Amino acid sequence: MSVELAKTWVERMFCSAGARREASQLLNKAAAEGSQATLVAGSDVMANDKACMARWTGSELVVVELSARQQANMALTPTTMFMGLEPRPLVWELPPEPLVTLHDAQFDPGEPHDCRQPLSGICRFTFDASKRMPADSCALQAQYVHPHLPQTTSYSNPKRTFDSLEAELRFSFRPLFSAPRPVILHGTLFIYFQLFTARDWRTNAGAKCVSNVTVAAVELA
Repeated sequence: MSVELAKTWVERMFCSAGARREASQLLNKAAAEGSQATLVAGSDVMANDKACMARWTGSELVVVELSARQQANMALTPTTMFMGLEPRPLVWELPPEPLVTLHDAQFDPGEPHDCRQPLSGICRFTFDASKRMPADSCALQAQYVHPHLPQTTSYSNPKRTFDSLEAELRFSFRPLFSAPRPVILHGTLFIYFQLFTARDWRTNAGAKCVSNVTVAAVELA
């Protein structure tokens, strides 16, 4: 998706001319800088009266409708609009089309999640079996989004080959906080998943995005 298509969504979905202008300027700046952009808008800001969080990843616009509980956790009022820019964790090449399609992610039982424990679960995917990627070159990226958390990214090596049309990818990400530290995050944590390959993960050399982005939310203890 081009940034122009993302701006078309903004023009269609935001009510006021001022909100449309600010959101479009944010997307233009993200595209010019190679950054990611996040827009959080209350229900009165949106043409469909549904609060949402929209995230421009540099190649894709991912939109999540926010429940009443999630809005309360974010202190989001009907007239609020938050905007922000973050650098991309990896400088990556984009293939002509994704090799892997990520679907929904499911977390291991245990909600609400304790941030002092690893975050584990499965992510369903489909894959073109005519292609093959060595498992040791792949890593599943998780970007965490929470109002009180600075930009945080984690990686999990799937330790499997991609040789079936449809399967599940098991992940495990390190804890957000070490055990002795008090947990300071509560509410809803949004996790954006994307699959990458690289020639050398020690330096991120040759990093390539090989999937779409899928998002999931987990309630925190």
